[in-house]
Amino acid sequence: MSEIINRLKELNVEEEDFIVMKFEDTIPVFFTYENHTEKAAERALTSNMLANILSSGIPLYFVEEEDPEKGVDILSNMRAEGLLDEYDRDFWFEEFLQERLVESIYDQEYCLFYNTRRWDHKRGESTIYTEFKVRASDLYNFSGDYPKSPIDTYIDGFELIVQTSAGEVTVSY
Repeated sequence: MSEIINRLKELNVEEEDFIVMKFEDTIPVFFTYENHTEKAAERALTSNMLANILSSGIPLYFVEEEDPEKGVDILSNMRAEGLLDEYDRDFWFEEFLQERLVESIYDQEYCLFYNTRRWDHKRGESTIYTEFKVRASDLYNFSGDYPKSPIDTYIDGFELIVQTSAGEVTVSY
């Protein structure tokens, strides 16, 4: 069994509990280009990691959603909004998802966000980050499409935040 899953079970995270997952990456940018945020999102690991876990089939939910049971997961929301209509199955779905996430970063609708800081009139940095909820049972019961695709492949690098009887605990892997 996965080391991270063992840690979650040691913390008594029940199958029906939700876990908040976070990741961020900071990229230097030049403000002389109007598309500096999009370029930072393309280069940051964040969009790739979010696309990777979205393509796994694990339902991811918006953090703001008070009752994810009644809400729609992020990938279903992207489908409903027509963002996945152009997928022609000629290349990897993960790459296609990453492109769509980067294109929609200004809307900040699909759990890919940015924060930009200026150092001077032409230089600065953009922090590209993601934050979403996932049900513990979806992580515990994940089998993957391939024998060598354990859950660790998808959650490696994320911070996992869980509520325990002792308070909020952050688990890093």
